Amino acid sequence: MAYGAVVGKREGIGRFKELASPSSLLQLTVAESILAQDPSLCSYMDVENPSSLDFLHAFQKELGTLEELLSHHDRGGFEEKFMATASLYSRGETAMATEKVYRAIEANRE
Repeated sequence: MAYGAVVGKREGIGRFKELASPSSLLQLTVAESILAQDPSLCSYMDVENPSSLDFLHAFQKELGTLEELLSHHDRGGFEEKFMATASLYSRGETAMATEKVYRAIEANRE
C-alpha cells in the first residue's frame, strides 16, 4: 500500500510506468493488485496480524539504512548491503525469481 501511495503521489502512475525498471513495474503491479482488494479484508489481515508491527518496524529500519547509503552516495556500502541481502537467498531462488519477474512482465504487456 505504501509503495502504491508513493508512486501515485510523487511521480504519477503514468509517468512512473514510462521511467520504471522491469522490477519496479512488477512491484507496481503487485501494489495495484493489493489496492484492488476489499479494504475491510486487508485491514483485518494487517491490523489483526500480531507480526505486522514487528515486520513494519524491521522494514522501516531497512529503509533507514538505505536512506543513509543513498544520502551519502555510498555505492560501496549499497553494494555490500545488496550482496549481504542477496546472500540470504540461494542462487537457485534468485534465478527462478528473475525468470518469474520477466514472465510476469511479458504477461502484463498482453
